[in-house]
Amino acid sequence: IFVDKSGNGGAICILASSIGSVVTIQASIIRLNHADGLGGGIYVKESKFVVNLVDSSLFMMDSNTAKMGGQIYSETCELEWLNQGSRNTGIAANLLNGKASSFGGGIACIGSTMNVQRTVLAQNKATDGGGIYGILCMATLNAIELNRNEAERFGGGLYFSSLSRLLFAESSASSNIAQNLGGAIATDN
Repeated sequence: IFVDKSGNGGAICILASSIGSVVTIQASIIRLNHADGLGGGIYVKESKFVVNLVDSSLFMMDSNTAKMGGQIYSETCELEWLNQGSRNTGIAANLLNGKASSFGGGIACIGSTMNVQRTVLAQNKATDGGGIYGILCMATLNAIELNRNEAERFGGGLYFSSLSRLLFAESSASSNIAQNLGGAIATDN
């Protein structure tokens, strides 16, 4: 999926229907998309978005841009990365070079549940939450690498606020930068 421009969801826009929406993706590249509004690569609202992590395939998002959620914007939904192969170790997804003019260069999680694993978030940029921004977000991040993400204010790697919950397990953060607080992780719960 390459070069697209729309209000929300530069490449993919997922909205709930009367029976609810579940969209599953694997072994895909979403690159160079822009949304004037939310979700430069993917916009998800009141739905479920699943990334299947398969042994030798790689899910990649690169250089997507938006106002919020440079790569992915999620609102009142569920984001889930699922292991589908026999070798459930190692990096299987990359979210690289995303940019948001406000929050969440990689992912903006607004009132959502997020379970992300085996993923590199690198060189994403935003005002707050260069890698991931969460508000009213319940997040489990396992086997994540946060590298060289930047925030103009808070949370170069991650920024979580307003009754969010974060579990950051078996993961690493290196060379993330925030101009004010929390080069790697900032919270204000």
